[in-house]
Amino acid sequence: MFYNQAEKRTICIFQPGPYLEGPRGYAHGGCIATIIDATVGTGTVYTYGPAMTANLNIDYRNPIPLGSTVIIDSRVEKVDGRKIYSSCQVRSHDDAVLHNEATGEGCWEIFIL
Repeated sequence: MFYNQAEKRTICIFQPGPYLEGPRGYAHGGCIATIIDATVGTGTVYTYGPAMTANLNIDYRNPIPLGSTVIIDSRVEKVDGRKIYSSCQVRSHDDAVLHNEATGEGCWEIFIL
């Protein structure tokens, strides 16, 4: 994972292996949701401190073949009080295929400790 504080952006390079299989030959949707949540959450925590997922909506556009390399690109879009709204896209490493989107709907809430 790579984090850019100035851009409030987190990038993850991900390659699903055989233990993450859902439909034959493709990554399981739950695994995809987990890596999206982890990528967006990492950027949120590094930027704003402890936070947890309040809402995460994902549009599954194209399946991710096992063994392929994808880029998960997340950025913070806005902050409203304790709520942090982020977007995320999962694309093929050559940027030719959009696999998944979590846009405008992801909401992470800052902990008050």
